[in-house]
Amino acid sequence: MSLGFVASTGIAAPPLIWFPTVFRLKAADYIKVLKTKFLTRKHVEFWPKDMWPPYSPDANPLDYASWPQVQSKACTLRHANVEAMKASVNEHWTSMFKE
Repeated sequence: MSLGFVASTGIAAPPLIWFPTVFRLKAADYIKVLKTKFLTRKHVEFWPKDMWPPYSPDANPLDYASWPQVQSKACTLRHANVEAMKASVNEHWTSMFKE
């Protein structure tokens, strides 16, 4: 970056002052970095931005909360057919609400 002047006659003067280019970080970005460093130092577990569900009116909260629990229990074994898998999922789904 440099500072120069243009005379009233239209002739440009050579640059008088030279400022080296400096990378500027926005305050919001800097605060986000500070918060992230603070949370990682305190060993707080948090989801990265790729794990958060997208903003969508069609987003189903059960896809992110209940289904992984049912899937981890019901799909540990390989099922012989689709009907056996559905029965296992339904069994674990109903047992989740009894607990």
